[in-house]
Amino acid sequence: MSFVEMADRLGVAEATVRRKFYRLVSDGIVRITAVTDAAAVGFRTAAFIGLKVRPDAVAGVVDFCQASDNVRYVAASTGPYDLVIEAVFRDNEELTRFILHELGRLEGVIDSHTSILPQIFKQSHEWRCV
Repeated sequence: MSFVEMADRLGVAEATVRRKFYRLVSDGIVRITAVTDAAAVGFRTAAFIGLKVRPDAVAGVVDFCQASDNVRYVAASTGPYDLVIEAVFRDNEELTRFILHELGRLEGVIDSHTSILPQIFKQSHEWRCV
């Protein structure tokens, strides 16, 4: 929505909205980014992958995941897995190569569980403060 519309809804001056917005950006609280529809650009296989990793190898596995073009999300996890990643691939064969020849060969990876996401019903990048 435009600064004018926000100002109207909030009952403040447009300059107030604009100043606050640019302060949030400069403080690193808000980032402006484009979000690509992975399927629309040929990445039709999405998966969540849970990884059990030796404690001394977690940093190396995280570094690998962060550097991978296929991995969109990597997080430490509680429960049965130490790390959870979300990744996208052109097809099932590319996913299989990633699991067997990349993740499977990483030092310290003990086990993995892959859930293919055949259909994504909601993928929001909005976050509302309540």
